Amino acid sequence: MARIGKIGALVLALLAMAGAGAQDAAQPQAETVSMEVKRGDQLIIRNNRGRVEVTAGADDEIEVRYLKQVPRGQEQDLQVLLVRHRQRILLHTYNLGQPGNRVDLQVTVPADLEVTVRSISADVVLRELEGLVRVETLRGRILLDDLRAEVTRAYSKNGSVRMVSRRQPGETVQITTQGGDVECDLAAGLDLDLTASTGGQVSWDGYPSAYGKLERLMGRAKRASTLHIVSRSGEVAIRHGQEARFQQRGWSDLDNDSFERLPSVRLGPPVLHIPEEEHAERESGGKAGELQSSQGSGESAGGAATADVRPARTQDATARDATAQEEGVFRVSVERVRLNAVVRQRRSGALRPGLKSEDFRISEDGVERPLTNFMSGEEPFHLLLLLDLSGSTANYIRLLRRATRGFIDQMRPEDRIALATFSQDVRWLSTFTQQRDLLKRAVGRLRPQGPTILYEAVHQALRRMESIEGRKALVIFSDGVDDSLQGDFDSAADRTFNETFQAALESDAIVYTIFLDTEDSYGSVLDLYGGVIAEMAYREARGQLQRLARQTGGRLYRAEGAGQLAPAYEEIAEELRSLYTLAYRPAADASPGYKRIQVEVPGHPDLAVRHRRGYY
Repeated sequence: MARIGKIGALVLALLAMAGAGAQDAAQPQAETVSMEVKRGDQLIIRNNRGRVEVTAGADDEIEVRYLKQVPRGQEQDLQVLLVRHRQRILLHTYNLGQPGNRVDLQVTVPADLEVTVRSISADVVLRELEGLVRVETLRGRILLDDLRAEVTRAYSKNGSVRMVSRRQPGETVQITTQGGDVECDLAAGLDLDLTASTGGQVSWDGYPSAYGKLERLMGRAKRASTLHIVSRSGEVAIRHGQEARFQQRGWSDLDNDSFERLPSVRLGPPVLHIPEEEHAERESGGKAGELQSSQGSGESAGGAATADVRPARTQDATARDATAQEEGVFRVSVERVRLNAVVRQRRSGALRPGLKSEDFRISEDGVERPLTNFMSGEEPFHLLLLLDLSGSTANYIRLLRRATRGFIDQMRPEDRIALATFSQDVRWLSTFTQQRDLLKRAVGRLRPQGPTILYEAVHQALRRMESIEGRKALVIFSDGVDDSLQGDFDSAADRTFNETFQAALESDAIVYTIFLDTEDSYGSVLDLYGGVIAEMAYREARGQLQRLARQTGGRLYRAEGAGQLAPAYEEIAEELRSLYTLAYRPAADASPGYKRIQVEVPGHPDLAVRHRRGYY
């Protein structure tokens, strides 16, 4: 991650101020905000889930309409920020709540504005732009509609790209995918120097070309625009003249007519100017990027209560998924349900060991179920340590080694421990073993390096533990910022947080996460423009780690400095030594659907139990 500098003259526009009142569910409302554009400005958009549409329009301003798609009452969890820093205007969305939250952005800009869009899975539509254009996405689809930008670069790691050109495009168009398909619809009479190569098949007007390559000069060479297409394994289809499909502006489901018909609420005043003298005061003593507004502080930003705006065709499924994520759902075999339980004193928070199976009572949908298996804290564990060795942890590597060795020593001799690290890839340093010396030698060889593929690493760890019987736990040490969250899709693994979160829901391992706050020293490639952006990015990353832990019955520990690593490890080790594992069989005639689980210790009203709350 790159180092964050002090912010300069900063102009903040908050797109997510609290709404004036509740909206009618039958009339969802988009919200609109605008910002003045100056010559030489650059717009950088980051929206990981949903849709981004950027269209050429007015000459002197950016107008943004956005529509949050979140469960009712949780609008605060999805925050949208529009930030000016010198000549960079940043439009970023942050999901601080459920993984399924998304937002649709409809942005109108001056035609010659330089535009960059980064996304994980959002669909991106760019229309009639003339400035420099870049778009990068992990899985989203990209539509380039009549762009005349001097340079257009579109990259989708595994999503499809479509280009529609009725008019002469700009000087250079470069389209790159790893596994996605590419379609180009080109009008007759265009001047193009076309090259295409793919590991799959490339075709011209339906006729395949040999060896996955195509070169063609169309029109006058001296005036030709360069169109260069590269796909590692996808198919490339080029249609020309009468074969081109101009009757469609793009993929039919990307034409968001319902968005256009929604009533709009304009927020104001959207822009707050911070004078240079106030900036100088921030540089000398204030916290960089401290979020301020005449309408409220940064803590309250981000929650205009629009309405329940879930698409009608997926409303039932979305409601079910939202309930599952909120309640801590996991899918298990219907033959047995197994869960871990942490029991603490309500007042002091002290752990309570020594309970017996007869002390617990489990109910499913309000009906008591008998225990079929019970394991107390004395039973051994399979423990997997997953350590983030990306560049952001470089300053803490010595203390990380020392704390990890101490954690290994605290586990009981009968516990089996495995060690894995991740940066640009996942490395398995040991299988599950009781040989502590072997583990400590592996810890001594830890070296920080490169980017961060957090989602892929956690997903692999959970899948590897699936076949293990008995009690198992996963301990993750990371700052939580996956490369796809940063926008570095070239080095990011092909895994989203939603997939990793689902794997955690389906696992019966308990997950503990240690969040190392590296914000003061490092920030992502998208967070170079001020403390506000960095703060929001780290809040999103921390929230993801917290959800992984909470949904499995575990906890998140926040280490604001390397000195707090050892105490976090100690508390996790103590909790594992006192953890109870319970299992029961659900009713044979149970109807399908969500099942609520309640675990109680009825003879001890002074005790509180933490556990998974349900399953499908």
